[in-house]
Amino acid sequence: MSEMILAGIASNREWLVDGLFKAGSPRFAIAVSAVDEAGAAETQGSGARRRGRLLLLAAARGDRRWIDNHLTLELFDSAATDRRLRLTANNFDQVAYASTRMLHAWDIPAWVNSRPYVDAHYTCACPALQMADLPYKHIIAVSTEPVLYRDIMQDRLMPNEWQGKRIHVITPEFDPSERGVGYTSASEAGLETVYRHGRQQARAFITQFMA
Repeated sequence: MSEMILAGIASNREWLVDGLFKAGSPRFAIAVSAVDEAGAAETQGSGARRRGRLLLLAAARGDRRWIDNHLTLELFDSAATDRRLRLTANNFDQVAYASTRMLHAWDIPAWVNSRPYVDAHYTCACPALQMADLPYKHIIAVSTEPVLYRDIMQDRLMPNEWQGKRIHVITPEFDPSERGVGYTSASEAGLETVYRHGRQQARAFITQFMA
């Protein structure tokens, strides 16, 4: 998985970076989970896969102790005032990879500016709440699953409102895996079906939003 993701980033980075960071481009942010020093001993070495499996078991049991003790949600943001968290063309590759790194299947450690990171999903499945803390009136949260939870624990739904801001949650009406589209494999027919459904859901949202 690590090699596949890194290859995908390398093959697409030129046009992505050109569009994301040229003058006048919209603000862009990527969520990641920062790892503290004690946690990094497990996530960045040979024990990472074991820790990843343990976290999946902990999530199934609703046990968030390790996550709360060792991980912190951070946003790399192209408009960040904190230079440590500024998303740029120079660190885009590292941040993009870090944002995908699920420990049970990704063997290559993720580092940004010599700091350890793992997938945001452990602390944040979708940074809608963080976007609501920024000066936006409406937040659109798009999910690839029928239910959007706030993090890997799946014990808290994404709210429809946060800090007085409306969060519009758009989800598919079915689980894409039922149409042959999963995280590591997909059929051509399944991709076409899911893509068409995504367009339908988008049109439905726009129609409702503009009414």
